[in-house]
Amino acid sequence: MVLIRVMGLMLSLGIMSQNSMADCTGSVSTPAASPCPHHGKISRQAETFYIDGLIDGMTYDYLSYDRVIDKIQRIELNSFGGDVTVAYWLAEMIRTHNITTNVRQGAICASVCTLLYQAGVNRMAHISAQFGYHGVRVGGVEMIRQYQKLCDSGAVDDAAAQSGCGQFTRKWVGLCQQSTDELFQQYQVYGASPRLYQTYSALPEETGWAKKGNCFKVVNWLLTAEEAVSYDIVQTLVGDQNPFDESLARVMPVPP
Repeated sequence: MVLIRVMGLMLSLGIMSQNSMADCTGSVSTPAASPCPHHGKISRQAETFYIDGLIDGMTYDYLSYDRVIDKIQRIELNSFGGDVTVAYWLAEMIRTHNITTNVRQGAICASVCTLLYQAGVNRMAHISAQFGYHGVRVGGVEMIRQYQKLCDSGAVDDAAAQSGCGQFTRKWVGLCQQSTDELFQQYQVYGASPRLYQTYSALPEETGWAKKGNCFKVVNWLLTAEEAVSYDIVQTLVGDQNPFDESLARVMPVPP
């Protein structure tokens, strides 16, 4: 039900491309037995899948092709996020197939990446890993432009302009609130503590939230792996001796 509502919301706002799950194109070399070029790949152990970078339709296509998902036991995550609708689909696949998720040494899992991670039946993370959370952004650049047109037009003393700005802002913020409520509810379905949302939603409002597209208004929240344990996100912390094959790691640098 949550997935259907999110898909409907994305389509109604025109921010889910009609061909986002269609033909795969790109210049990255195609892994064996995959129909799509992708920056994630099946590891040399065959049962581990690496997602480094954007989570998008190609991620889903790759795991769906020839039932690749059936051959996966562990997913390594190192991503700043991507498409929220695709993330719901992938999270369901991960949980249904009883897959372990891990954020390795020096890696970060932020935005919708955290939904994939939370869906893991066994959730591991290196002590140096980081997790980033924020509210759902609805509408992207188009909504920001609409806000600027209605609310930054300079006609602040015009009653009609003020009314139009207020109506738009309430609708936009309301959509983001509903979508974020549903997202964090799904975190809880996958085992996260209710305190995760309670703590996050109580954080300060972000200055200039509208111009940044942050229609949930709350500032972004970065957790260490140790902090994530306290919210039932990480189940097992790994120290200096990571049990996974670090020779396969392709660490994505964290921006300053």
